[in-house]
Amino acid sequence: MFGIETVRSVDLGFRNARKAARRVALTAALLLSGAAGSAAAQTGQPWERIATPSDVQRLETGPNRLAEDVAAAAQRGKVDGITLPAVMELMRAVAQPLAGRDLIGDWRCRSIQIDTLGIFGYPPFRCRVRQAGDGLFFEKLTGSQRVSGILYPRDGVSFVLLGGATVNEEPQRRYTSDSRAPAEALQHNRAALVTKVGPRRLRVVFPQEGGQFEVLDLTR
Repeated sequence: MFGIETVRSVDLGFRNARKAARRVALTAALLLSGAAGSAAAQTGQPWERIATPSDVQRLETGPNRLAEDVAAAAQRGKVDGITLPAVMELMRAVAQPLAGRDLIGDWRCRSIQIDTLGIFGYPPFRCRVRQAGDGLFFEKLTGSQRVSGILYPRDGVSFVLLGGATVNEEPQRRYTSDSRAPAEALQHNRAALVTKVGPRRLRVVFPQEGGQFEVLDLTR
């Protein structure tokens, strides 16, 4: 038989455990609420007010040099996993009118990377655009290098994607809009221009420095 003091001690332990569990649950709920509130606040603003000044500049000027940068990369290095004509066709495709409803759903997304070593095409992965509150949310679901973020209307023919990069099964990251944030936070930022280049095709361009960029070729 347990003594009275032992029973009281056990009961007190259970009470403290329940209180601790409630505190943990409340803290988690507050954190999730804060994150959702921040995301909602980002969704409701123009993309220019969210993006860092450097990303604004890259998005305004980088996509204008696509064909030129592709040709330069092909001359500097090799073309692997895709043909140069196929890349040029995608880069030179004229943007068509684009509405939010055109984006929603599942996509096959092929990554094409252009850098100082050349042009490299990769097999298709899975991407998705879904409704998230009052906005649209993009996510690359497979592959070791992933990106996810909010889509902002830019004009009648393009959207801007502001998101964060992750690796494998890491939790998704939000875009860091404060350009004064630590470098380790800003290095995960990803900004892209999304355009429609066919009835079931999107071009997602991530411009970088020095004529380097990545393109996701989305089809369905």
